[in-house]
Amino acid sequence: MRKLKLLLALVLMFAALPVQGAFASVGPGTVYIDFGINGQDIANFKFTGTGTGTDLKFFDINGKLFFGTPVGSPVPLSGSFINAHSIYVMRYMQVTLNAEATLTNVSWTSSTGSTGNTTNISTTNPFLDPSPTPTATPTATPEPTVSPTPSPSPTATPEPTATVTPTPSATPVPTATPKPTATPKQPSSDRAMLTVTFINGTEKEYDLPIAEVEAFVNWYDTRDAGRGPGSFAIDKHTNNKGPFKKRKDYVVFDKILTFEVSEYTTPE
Repeated sequence: MRKLKLLLALVLMFAALPVQGAFASVGPGTVYIDFGINGQDIANFKFTGTGTGTDLKFFDINGKLFFGTPVGSPVPLSGSFINAHSIYVMRYMQVTLNAEATLTNVSWTSSTGSTGNTTNISTTNPFLDPSPTPTATPTATPEPTVSPTPSPSPTATPEPTATVTPTPSATPVPTATPKPTATPKQPSSDRAMLTVTFINGTEKEYDLPIAEVEAFVNWYDTRDAGRGPGSFAIDKHTNNKGPFKKRKDYVVFDKILTFEVSEYTTPE
């Protein structure tokens, strides 16, 4: 009750007051008293109706709630009220009408002493359901002015261009087709027979240039030291049987039991 006295002083005046600008009663349910987009300076106001309502709320011109009665507190719909709050310019008020209650009119007096009547009371929230914007009447499109079509000027006939017959060029001399270069034979000189024995007992023999055998030995020593790839490709050279460009045997380090190198020299 203390908060209510500080924010909204209710002065019930049950003496009959004249109703100005009356209209059809609204209720029950939530109704909105709209004071226009610029609001009104309201120092006190009077409800004209029957029954009671609850949850009376005041909103400023920005639609912000600045005061409301305690939830469930009854609000008589046939009495005068003083707005004791510091904000007087109201955009709209909201009140919930109880069953069988009606609200017919809201008259008010400003802080300057001027009076007024509010007849725009409805179930429509002026902020959530604004009035529709009137549709503009379309402007008639002017008829285009027809310009006379200019007569085309005759185009001069172009002089025929003489056709020049190209002179045949001399017949080119055919270029001789180069003969394919013979594949060089494998060089002779120092060679070796590399015999590899695997841990499964299989033995393979390769006739190789000494440089390839040395490459195999270097790979084996490097791999034995824990470096390098785990396999080595041995070119089969003249043992390449079939329609293949090249054949290689890939031997795996972990599968080699032992190997033997037998060097020899071929005649030049």
